[in-house]
Amino acid sequence: MVYELRSYDIDPSLLDESLNCANDRALPILVGQFGSRMVGFWHAVGSEPVSPTNVHWTNAWHSKEEMLARWDEARATEQWKVTDQDHPKFHLKVQRTVLRAIPRSPFQ
Repeated sequence: MVYELRSYDIDPSLLDESLNCANDRALPILVGQFGSRMVGFWHAVGSEPVSPTNVHWTNAWHSKEEMLARWDEARATEQWKVTDQDHPKFHLKVQRTVLRAIPRSPFQ
C-alpha cells in the first residue's frame, strides 16, 4: 500500500470556494467513480499566519501504478474536464508526495 499526500497552496480568498468544489464536485468523481480511497482531507486553520500550503489530503492506493492510472482515467473523462474548467484557478501550487508506511505504522 502507498499513500498519496497532496498539498495545495490555495489563495486564501478562494479557500471556501475551493473546499466546496472539492467536497461537492471533485471528490465524488474520484472516490465514487475511480476508487480513490481517501484517508483524510484537511485545511490549515488558526489565528497565526497560516502557511501558503493550506490544504492537504491523503489517498491510499495498492501501488503507485494504480494511483497514476486512476488519476489518468479520471482526468480523461468529460465530467472531470467540466469540473476542472468550471471554477477559478484555486491552486497556486500543487505538490504530490508518495509515502510508504514503516512496519509499526497502523497504516501498514
